[in-house]
Amino acid sequence: MTNGSYRQTLSRKGLQPFLWTQFLGAFNDNLFKIVVSLLAVHLATRGGGDRELSIISAIFILPFLLFSGYAGQVADVYSKRTVLIVTKSLEIVAASLGLVAFLLGRLEITYAVLFLIALQATFFSPAKYGILPEVLPDRDLSRANGVLEMSTFVAIVVGVACGSFMFDAWKDRLWLIGVIVVAVALLGTALSFRIPRVPAAAPEPRHSVQWSSVRTFTVLVVPLATSARSRRSVTFKSCPRCRSRRPRSPPPNRPSKPPSPPKSRMKTFSASARSNCANPKSPAPPPPRFSPAAP
Repeated sequence: MTNGSYRQTLSRKGLQPFLWTQFLGAFNDNLFKIVVSLLAVHLATRGGGDRELSIISAIFILPFLLFSGYAGQVADVYSKRTVLIVTKSLEIVAASLGLVAFLLGRLEITYAVLFLIALQATFFSPAKYGILPEVLPDRDLSRANGVLEMSTFVAIVVGVACGSFMFDAWKDRLWLIGVIVVAVALLGTALSFRIPRVPAAAPEPRHSVQWSSVRTFTVLVVPLATSARSRRSVTFKSCPRCRSRRPRSPPPNRPSKPPSPPKSRMKTFSASARSNCANPKSPAPPPPRFSPAAP
């Protein structure tokens, strides 16, 4: 056995149960999501609804957007092994609720199941990536990360393919798919108990866990929306075509000034007349005398 091989990395205690745990989790998530999506398409083609696909996508993304920051803090405050086991147990609850939804044939219940599955994946991911440096030496981290990414993408592809095949085969018996989802969740939870025990990375009092995802959402999304709105206003002001279409607002109400009196026509006076007006008591200058012209 050569030093630094994949075989040596995979022989580390607890690594293979961890890889199988996350593989089965990714497989289950994508299998259930593709089945619900195909069910929504099937109902839409029969006229049952035309907005289900967009609703499914929004429900699956919403937990990642709201709780990712909080999930990372929980993975630091508590032991990552404990977080993995608890989240896999939540997967059993979600899968059982999905089985009930398939038995009843209610698409609305599958929305809640899809939200729970996405919530479980949100809290599972930070602990999944953070536990590797705590159970493996530094020389094995790159190979372990490579195997982890490969197994995740293989689980996604296999889950989508199996979900499509199962839906075509058991379209009228969806409860069989629900049973398979519950069985996979139980197997993944059982394997998670074989993950090595690790201490908490940053143990803190429980009340110190804050909703950091809300701050993350406020810091990232709100400035982006504000900058986008300011860019639209700058484009609107700089574009003459847009400026011409802009509705003109009425002028503000300004206080009206009193009308000024009409200006009278002022007579033009000579310098002497102005001086007489300035001093009316002064005698007027004598008229000029003309001497007769010489012969």
